[in-house]
Amino acid sequence: MSAEPRPLRRVVTGALAIALPLGALAFAVVSLLQASETSVLADRQEATVAALEARVARLHERAGQTLDASAIYLTGDGAEIARAELQKLLVEAVGDADGRLIETQEPGDVRDADAPDDGRVELRVTFDVTNDGLLNLLYGLETRLPLLTVERIEARRLDANGETDAEDPTLRVSLVARGYRKTPS
Repeated sequence: MSAEPRPLRRVVTGALAIALPLGALAFAVVSLLQASETSVLADRQEATVAALEARVARLHERAGQTLDASAIYLTGDGAEIARAELQKLLVEAVGDADGRLIETQEPGDVRDADAPDDGRVELRVTFDVTNDGLLNLLYGLETRLPLLTVERIEARRLDANGETDAEDPTLRVSLVARGYRKTPS
């Protein structure tokens, strides 16, 4: 009986002699891989911080400069030139929305001749466009420079004997847009 435990003890001792160094080696490899991943993550974070610092520095530089607010105004010295610029912008917007322009005209509101010139320029545009095109046009008008606002909008569905897409019908839209021109101080 004393002979049996010795070979078993040798096998266990040999297995431990092999398993412990292999376990230590595996632990070391896993630790090195984690350290490498941590290093890559730290490098990425350093690059992000450097980009943010550069952006903040640019913002501080811009804050020191005076802002140019002239971009919000329609170009042109007179009301007629500003109205022509507004007409050009509206025609381009209708074209970008895949619309079909019908007409452009001054709105029916008549201003007093004695009223002071506040720089407002209004124009009515009538066009045919799909529902999606109208949404894109409105978004484009109100998120661009020069500053334009939609003062009034009327839309009705065009009936073409059921030939139109029921989910995206063609609409006849009449829209009054307002822009501003810079008035002499």
